[in-house]
Amino acid sequence: MTILAYLTCSCTLDLNRFPRGAKTSKKCTPDILKMDGTVPLMNLFKLKRHKGWWPFMAQSEHEEEELTGKVEAEMHLMTEEEAEKSPAGLARDEPDPLEKPKSERLAHKFVRSPPYFCEFIAVETTNE
Repeated sequence: MTILAYLTCSCTLDLNRFPRGAKTSKKCTPDILKMDGTVPLMNLFKLKRHKGWWPFMAQSEHEEEELTGKVEAEMHLMTEEEAEKSPAGLARDEPDPLEKPKSERLAHKFVRSPPYFCEFIAVETTNE
C-alpha cells in the first residue's frame, strides 16, 4: 500500500439526520453518536448553522469501539452566492492585537544590563 493510498480517505455525512453536537468538551461522549433514536438529531438544511463537539471513535484490537479524540466544529450551510462572498477560511476577521504590556521602567533592565541598573540606582539616589 502506498502512502497516498493510506492517507486518502472520504467522509460521508447525512445532513438530514446528523447527531447534534455537545455544547462542551466534557459533555462530548460516544453516546451522542447512537442512532437508535435516543439522541437528538438535527437537519442542517433547516438549521443552516450549528456549532458543537463530536467524538472520534475507532475500533480497538478487541473489536470494541473506543473514544480516540474530540473535535469542535462549526458548520454553515450556504448558497453558492453566499459562499462566493465569504469563502471558507476567509470569512473571519483578523485577530485583535493584544495591548502592549505595561511594565515598569526597571522590569527587565537588571537582567539584561546590570551596569544600567547600577547607574539608575546611583542617579536616582543622588536626585532624592
